[in-house]
Amino acid sequence: MRIISLNTWGGRALHPLMEFFRRHGPSTDIFCLQEMHDTTAAYRQRQHPDEHVCPDLLGKMATVLPEHIGFFADWEDNPDRMSIAFFVRADIPLEAVNEQVVYVPQEPKEHGSAVISPRKLQYLTVLSHDADKPVLTVVHYHGLWEGNSKDDTPERIEQSRTLYRFLEPILSPVILCGDFNVHPGTESYRILRERFDKELVVDRGWPGTRTPLYRHFREKGFIPYADYCFVTGDVAVEDFRVMGDLASDHAALLLDVAHH
Repeated sequence: MRIISLNTWGGRALHPLMEFFRRHGPSTDIFCLQEMHDTTAAYRQRQHPDEHVCPDLLGKMATVLPEHIGFFADWEDNPDRMSIAFFVRADIPLEAVNEQVVYVPQEPKEHGSAVISPRKLQYLTVLSHDADKPVLTVVHYHGLWEGNSKDDTPERIEQSRTLYRFLEPILSPVILCGDFNVHPGTESYRILRERFDKELVVDRGWPGTRTPLYRHFREKGFIPYADYCFVTGDVAVEDFRVMGDLASDHAALLLDVAHH
């Protein structure tokens, strides 16, 4: 089973992003996607002037992933808000696709490149081929953005603790991936690392997860980490890599695991 996690950058690099999904869609079972939009051009222009995001990114993605089903984690109070999404191959046996609120800021903001907004996680449970029992839980998340810093804040530490509490009772093998918006040396990262046997980006020595499209990529002191892939010891990892495609200001994470 192949899983790819990617912060889509809101579709700012739309053509290479669509080519990425055309190229990797046939070989990928589950896409875990952050910075997804499913709204109108008028809303996006009002909220993100000059940011060149793609308002109907979810719909465009569905056209290039015809063998997958999209699951968008929308918000009842504002269905136009940026969120996260799964695209799952239609023949994958699933027990459920769900979502849960992790963090709600006191003063939400979504304007330009600043998106201090409520955050959800999404999770799904993959069943064995005979649909007899759960064999894998996949969780993905987009951590709180608080300016350009990826250092600890009380809010980031609390969201990691909330994630930990959510993950703690899950008995099946677990994968947690996404854009966490923190550095590897933070307490926010360490809290999550305690729940898992491995975090494959740092543990395997990958030098970063940002691409040259990132607006601060060449600035002095830049630390090129934001995206991670945590796995419990009972996940049968066959391959993992940080992909080199320039489809976003984030690199995609590719994970191959055995599915029995």
